[in-house]
Amino acid sequence: MPSIVYSTTNIASASIARALQENFSLKGIDFVQTDKHILEIPCDMQTDFIIVPSTHKSQSNMRTLTVHAPGNWCKADFGGKEKTLNTVYASKMKEILCSMHSQVQEKKLDWNVSLEVDHHGPTCSSPILFAEIGSTQQEWRDEQAAQIVAQAIWDALAHTKKCKCVLGIGGGHYAPLFSKYEIEKEELAMGHMLPKYRVDEVEYKTFLQGITKTVEKTEYAIIDWKGLDSKQREKMISFCDRAELQYEKKK
Repeated sequence: MPSIVYSTTNIASASIARALQENFSLKGIDFVQTDKHILEIPCDMQTDFIIVPSTHKSQSNMRTLTVHAPGNWCKADFGGKEKTLNTVYASKMKEILCSMHSQVQEKKLDWNVSLEVDHHGPTCSSPILFAEIGSTQQEWRDEQAAQIVAQAIWDALAHTKKCKCVLGIGGGHYAPLFSKYEIEKEELAMGHMLPKYRVDEVEYKTFLQGITKTVEKTEYAIIDWKGLDSKQREKMISFCDRAELQYEKKK
């Protein structure tokens, strides 16, 4: 049984949860309410996987809908264990992203829709992902945005696409190259994503988690070639070779 865990103290989380309860049958879904901070939610229950609706914050304050796996490639700045990734359910993450994107396109809305790289806590024993609305109070309280994310979560609960799970390496926090591939390439589902700003300090044993801590088998890596400098490329290629993971260079 999958779980939806939401926090009553998180505006978007509560709003998305309400949209789910009002519009969809949640039979067979473990619907968990907490008053804890969204990065400290209980996630030690026995479950197939966890989806967490949440707010998203950014310095740019852009209107955005995102989905990502929580986890820390290096230090734990915002909860969870350092150098510890969670198990990612790549096909569910793809379903949410593609659903949000198609809804925004159909409604002709001015929202950015993207993946985010692995970041923040909590650290859980079950596969987990966050579906988020950003980036200010206005967006967090937007009922239409909540409906879109709720529909995307429901689509992920109702369907499982068979895709090749891929490790993403390089690029920025919102993973533009990987987001593009996720939406356009039906056979591909992005798993863990290691951004440029973590490549210099990431250790090999943590890199390995990006390959092994997945529901679906990681088939290969995509390296955002322009999203790394020459030394970073060398490091990532050496890590892939050491792990016997095939890779593709993409620009």
